[in-house]
Amino acid sequence: MSRINDNHTMFHMIFTMFTIVLLISIGAITVHFLEGWSWIDSLYWAVMNIVTIGDTTKTPSVLTKMFAVVYVLFGVAVVLYGLLQIAAVVFKVNEDTVTHMIKQSKSLPKKVVKNTHHTIRKMKYKI
Repeated sequence: MSRINDNHTMFHMIFTMFTIVLLISIGAITVHFLEGWSWIDSLYWAVMNIVTIGDTTKTPSVLTKMFAVVYVLFGVAVVLYGLLQIAAVVFKVNEDTVTHMIKQSKSLPKKVVKNTHHTIRKMKYKI
């Protein structure tokens, strides 16, 4: 079974994406009320900080800077975890595809195939 169809993995991916959206929302709402910035500026600040790019267009207050220390440390960890989850699914799907192709190619007669240079060669399989 492909890992992408695994309910446990899909739950983790959905939960991680939900958590990222929740963190961005919390950051934007907090900065909006602490700084009095517009919603779009607050959202921009939250996204730029959670993906570690940062934002130097506006200088926040000391209270917002203190919030940012916790927000960025927690947010970066969650974003990295989410990226690792996506990468794990992509690599597992690719691994499953290659394994399936190798198993199908074993049914070729006498393990002889044509390669990309249009020459015939023998292939040895290790699984």
